[in-house]
Amino acid sequence: MPMLVGLLALLLAVPLSIAANLLTPVVRNWYAASSKKRLARRISELEKQLTDLDSREPVEEILKALGYALLSMTCVGFGLMLQVGSELLGPIDVRGGPTLLANFTVYILFGLATVFAVKGAGRMGQRRKQHRAYLEKTITSLKGKLEARSRRDLSS
Repeated sequence: MPMLVGLLALLLAVPLSIAANLLTPVVRNWYAASSKKRLARRISELEKQLTDLDSREPVEEILKALGYALLSMTCVGFGLMLQVGSELLGPIDVRGGPTLLANFTVYILFGLATVFAVKGAGRMGQRRKQHRAYLEKTITSLKGKLEARSRRDLSS
C-alpha cells in the first residue's frame, strides 16, 4: 500500500503543479472580483508589477543576455579544454568503454547546453513582451469589473 501511494504521488505531482501554476492567476482574479476593496488592491498590485517591469528593463535585460553569453562561452571553453586534454593526455576512458563514444557524448552535451543558452537569450525579450501584454489585458479587464461593480452599487 505505501508503494502505491508513493507511485500515485509521483505520477500526480507534475500534472498538479502545472495545473496550480495555470490556475493561480485565474483564481486570484476571481477572488479579487468578489469584493470592491480586493479588486482595487489586485489592480494596484498588477499596476505595480507593470511599473516594476518597465523600470528594470535596460540593466537587467543586458545582464541576463551577458549571463547567457557567458554560459555559452563557458560550455564551448570547457569542450575545447576537453579536446586539448584528450589530445595531450590521450583519449578519455570511461570505465573501459569505447572512448570515442564517451568523447562524442561529452561534446554533444556541451553543444546542446550552448544552443539552449543562446536560445534562452533570444526568447528573453519575447517573454517580457508577452508578460507585459498579459498584465495590461488583466488590468483593463479588472478595471472594467470595478467600474461595473461601482455602477451596480450606485444604482442599488
